[in-house]
Amino acid sequence: MPNSIADSPGSTLAPSTPWSKPLNSFASSINANNKTTGNPEEAAWRLGFINGHQLLTPPNPSKRVAMVFTHHRLWERFFSVARRVNSSKRVEVYPRSDWQRHPGGDVILAGRYVAAYRRMGLEADLVSTPSSDAEIVHLMNVDRLVEFERSVAGLPSSTHIIVTPLHHSFADQGDFFASRPQGRSRLDLLNSLVGSPWLRENLAHVYRRRRDLGTILSSRPFRRSSKPAAIGSQLLDRGALILPNSTYELSAIAESFGVCESKMHVVRNVVDERSETSKQFGSRKFDVLVAARIEPRKNQLGVVEALEGSGLSVLFVGDVGKSSRSYAEQVVAAIARTPQMEYQGHVSTERMTELYQDSRVALSASFFEASSLVDCEALLNGCVVVGSERGGSASVLSGYGVFGDPYHLDAWLVETIMEGLDSGPRSDAGDFVLARFSEAAIADRLARLMEATGWL
Repeated sequence: MPNSIADSPGSTLAPSTPWSKPLNSFASSINANNKTTGNPEEAAWRLGFINGHQLLTPPNPSKRVAMVFTHHRLWERFFSVARRVNSSKRVEVYPRSDWQRHPGGDVILAGRYVAAYRRMGLEADLVSTPSSDAEIVHLMNVDRLVEFERSVAGLPSSTHIIVTPLHHSFADQGDFFASRPQGRSRLDLLNSLVGSPWLRENLAHVYRRRRDLGTILSSRPFRRSSKPAAIGSQLLDRGALILPNSTYELSAIAESFGVCESKMHVVRNVVDERSETSKQFGSRKFDVLVAARIEPRKNQLGVVEALEGSGLSVLFVGDVGKSSRSYAEQVVAAIARTPQMEYQGHVSTERMTELYQDSRVALSASFFEASSLVDCEALLNGCVVVGSERGGSASVLSGYGVFGDPYHLDAWLVETIMEGLDSGPRSDAGDFVLARFSEAAIADRLARLMEATGWL
């Protein structure tokens, strides 16, 4: 049984300062008509600097954004990043080859890295293929071993490489495939028969491209250079900045890729800060929100079975995984026959924020995970976070959520949710998230690391 939720003292945010009143006044008086550049969806609301000097502001700054200004650590970050970085260098962010056809949480995160780089005064864009003349390339999804190795190998030696690995522990993956989960796809079945993570990913690489023989041949799978240890060595040789999202992921990378922990730096997820003041906890419609792609490793069937008969109102949202149609059909059917449960499918970013604020508990029960962006944003929006111990959230949200064993939900899940409904979220949860996961905080962290390497 995980530890129960408790509201403990000790926010690590700096206390209020004499700056608070003038800063609040300044935040309220910023001209909403300042010009914006870059992605319109980002530029419509972001506060930051473009090319080191242009201030962006949302038309109606929320109380939560204004609150950021009252904390002098974020205020100092906001200006120091723009002050230190005044460069025409270009950053290309490349999540994976199919990110435009199959967007997901990693693509959302990639877009927020682009915004963070622009805040730093750098040119930055999401790209479909890294170009040979880019000065800095930010790669993601190291677990796609073949694709990732080819991306690194294709970059000139002069290109600086930043890596957000989004690595899923090979040990956790092995446990999942060995458990023979319900509703597993053909790809899961194939993975369960293969013990080697390298061989498993190479077979998956071929399977994903099975309708395009030319792409398979050109990507040259099953090369020794795509073995995890070889990739780790290659990144170290290139002097890459390796930036896991949590200490959990950092340890997994050290074990899987042979990269010394001291050679990596934790850079957390970037949250969406657009939230208005949340609804009161007690007035929210749903007891539980489960937001994730519908696929076996996300464990929606296990959640339905564990919560059946509990009387809790549960909302499931998320796209169907591209190789998980059979599993999704089972999940939707199970939800349909369970009172007080519903499934809404894919929802927009704006709708997702509304659902966070209409839910009391945000639940994830994945069998393996890197570090859940949903957990962070749910906490910002006033949800109690209940999650899986097989991922990075337990380390980055320590003290702000409860995390248990996804293989034994019956032993702890209902009781933990009931405790969360009784206690509500910690009163300092929003401040905690903004201080560590805001775009300003992440831009500052990236700027310091890039300066230390001499890239800026």
